[in-house]
Amino acid sequence: MAPLAGPSYLVDASEVHTCITKFVAGNYTTEAKVQPHLLLNNDRTDFIALKDYYGGVGVNSIGILKADQILEMLHYTGEKKPHMWWAEFEIQMIFAFSAYTKKEGRTMHSDEMKMRILLRKTKADFLGTTKIFIEVSMTNVPRTITYEQAMSAFQQKVNGKFSP
Repeated sequence: MAPLAGPSYLVDASEVHTCITKFVAGNYTTEAKVQPHLLLNNDRTDFIALKDYYGGVGVNSIGILKADQILEMLHYTGEKKPHMWWAEFEIQMIFAFSAYTKKEGRTMHSDEMKMRILLRKTKADFLGTTKIFIEVSMTNVPRTITYEQAMSAFQQKVNGKFSP
């Protein structure tokens, strides 16, 4: 609450800087973001550095790294009760595509690209006929199936096979 100039500002900035330094102690990533500003003893530069990392660039880059990992490693091979893996598979796919859209501020993957990725990632034998149906539907001009419809078709097949 101190003015942004004068002796009261310097005291306040130093106190808040000390608090921030104590709060981030032990979190090496966060300490690294504050470290360059230690000699300034200025709470505003500490706060802005942390805000930029956690609310901006850092969060987006973490999301993109996770999205890259998902699109590289994720696959669906079937269900093993009591776990229903299709629901998690679908959530991960949605996260990956959303992370790219958020980072770039535009749609990065077209519906057709998403469907091709979905078909590559879906490896369960019992989904073979659904995969063929989607592949054939993708060749229609104009295309008669969307990514959401393809996901729904797979989900219906999984639910039909594994419902109680």
